[in-house]
Amino acid sequence: MSVLNNRAQQELTVPERKAKRIKRNAKQSTDYLIQALTSSLRAIWQSDEPQDVLDALGTDAKELFELNTNALTFLFNELAGKRDDDLAIIMELTELIKPHTINEDGTVTVD
Repeated sequence: MSVLNNRAQQELTVPERKAKRIKRNAKQSTDYLIQALTSSLRAIWQSDEPQDVLDALGTDAKELFELNTNALTFLFNELAGKRDDDLAIIMELTELIKPHTINEDGTVTVD
């Protein structure tokens, strides 16, 4: 058959479809984590009054900070050498984080 003829795309086997879905899910999960994390960092640290946002988070702030820290660690490890442009954006945002204290009651205060 000539390359100039329309060829139907080859049907993937069930294992190939599953593998394709797993790869797509990994990329989409990473994309979403990047978006969610950068959105959260901007919402707090690019705010005119970060303390107001932290106060609104209340005693959930500590847990959210811990989740963000874990997400940052994961992304730093996984994006390095693979998605350096995304990693650079995240690193720039982390530079906006002001010194802060995580209080025993779960609240966070800007120092």
